[in-house]
Amino acid sequence: MNTSNNNLRHWAVLLFLLVWLPINGLAQTAKFEMVVERNDGTELAFRITDDFPQLQYSYGGEEGVNTIEIQTAAGNTSVPCPEIKRLFTREVVVVQGDVTGSGTVDIQDATIVVNYILNPESGEGSDMTVADMNGDGEVDVFDVTAIINVILSGGGNSMSARSNIRQHESSESVNMTADGKGVLLDIANANRFTSFQFDVEVPQGVELLGIDWSQTTNHSLQFAKTGESRYTVVALSLESSPLPSTGEGLLRLRFSGMGSGEVGISNVLFVTPQGEAARFGNSTLNMTSGIHGITCTQGEQIFDLSGRRLIIKREELGKGIYMIGNNKVVIK
Repeated sequence: MNTSNNNLRHWAVLLFLLVWLPINGLAQTAKFEMVVERNDGTELAFRITDDFPQLQYSYGGEEGVNTIEIQTAAGNTSVPCPEIKRLFTREVVVVQGDVTGSGTVDIQDATIVVNYILNPESGEGSDMTVADMNGDGEVDVFDVTAIINVILSGGGNSMSARSNIRQHESSESVNMTADGKGVLLDIANANRFTSFQFDVEVPQGVELLGIDWSQTTNHSLQFAKTGESRYTVVALSLESSPLPSTGEGLLRLRFSGMGSGEVGISNVLFVTPQGEAARFGNSTLNMTSGIHGITCTQGEQIFDLSGRRLIIKREELGKGIYMIGNNKVVIK
């Protein structure tokens, strides 16, 4: 063994790690990978992100073997220096939606993105830039739906799916009603959409215990606490099925410690099976005074607090407290 050549190789590796890689690799997030080429012709490839890979040179002493340890989000890999022929970076074709870097878009990518929305720290080490399917700089349920559509289309060219994605601001908002069991959420013609995402703001000391669908559905729903008084809710269908639309509400939020205060719904995004997204306005519900901004349908019976039925349209109600259906409504 030529010790001089081995030492020269080790110093060359160190020079590469300390100088060349930081300058040329990390500036190109998601478009380059670091490659370790072994003497036997095999390769180890690592996607370059803002945080990974991290490399450490270990000196094995006079009789030991010097190694390079490569740290990634998935774990650590040690490679003996004598086995390394060269280290280099190369440009790779990034498949939009392929968060794992496997070369295909699958349900693992969709799951990782959902987990990232609920807990951004879970995406540490992953290249979440490729999850931004519409290029708006945010990763949300809009992008998850686009990834699902790529999967359902047979994993074809995700860039063509990206070019067809549209998003618009909507004048709609989520209707909120307190029904004694929690807060009922609903939107008109919910079956226009397949997935959604929103934040729930609760008063101090109140916890979101659970969320129930008003009707059986194949949609999966997850929520997580993302702030001191904020929860993020995400729902989607792996088949891009329409949301249930029964006229009896879409979801019911169940809380602990809810006696008074205001519940808010914000950052509301609904997405159609075709990948079009609508951002809804924010909604609030004052749990002390009752319902604010309820929408009543034709034919619903309206009563005052004395139990007298009022032959009047909702638009003609004056200020006061009424019973519309099974709900207490406050008109301000």
